[in-house]
Amino acid sequence: MFVTGVVPVRVVGVVGMGHVQGIVQNWGKVTAADIPPIMRVPPPALSTRVLKLSVKASLFGLAVWVVFRIVPLPKFLPNSIDMIRTSVHDFFSIGGTGQGRF
Repeated sequence: MFVTGVVPVRVVGVVGMGHVQGIVQNWGKVTAADIPPIMRVPPPALSTRVLKLSVKASLFGLAVWVVFRIVPLPKFLPNSIDMIRTSVHDFFSIGGTGQGRF
């Protein structure tokens, strides 16, 4: 059970042996104004954000690929895809029948 509004009498910290000399030199020299700047957590770097976005996009792409490979297509869908493909091909075809747009 936690009690709010109570300030602990002592604070105990565990530090590495290499930090002891610096703690001894600075003991009692730290003011309340020195604490907030070292407590601030800097924002993540651009490279970190790009890496996180790349990993998320890769995982999403992998999930879509796995679903596409595992889940069978409905029977009407291959015919629809083929019909769309031929329509697009006919739309952009040049010469031959003369019905191409470009």
